Amino acid sequence: MLNAKQIAETFFDRVASHDNAVADLFAPDIQWNLPGDNSYDHNEPVDTNSALSALFRHLWPNGAPAESRALGTRLMISDRQVALFGQISEKSSGTSKRKIHDVAFHLIIENGAIRHLHMYEDVLAAIVAFDLMDHGPAIAAE
Repeated sequence: MLNAKQIAETFFDRVASHDNAVADLFAPDIQWNLPGDNSYDHNEPVDTNSALSALFRHLWPNGAPAESRALGTRLMISDRQVALFGQISEKSSGTSKRKIHDVAFHLIIENGAIRHLHMYEDVLAAIVAFDLMDHGPAIAAE
């Protein structure tokens, strides 16, 4: 069984490379909170790895996995609590723009699996970098 450090590092590498096998690291009753529109946040157990993999396919539709990678991590571990700080470099397949995301994760690891995940990210910086902001009608300054 992997220890908390190994699980956290494997998790981050898989997230950064958009590897759906990240779902294999999760406890069956994982609880998470991810930035965004929250339509995919789960407070109820997701009972299959296929459902988790489908979630990640939903989250990563525009990235080019071969061009997404972890740049560095810092871990703080206390018993089953892990604070993971790092950067993910991604290149959007739609726009070919590269963005480096600063991310932080709070993980709770129990019995060799991630039981709780909370991700923190500068979502506005990602929206601007990938030019995803809806451009409404320009309003003239008075």
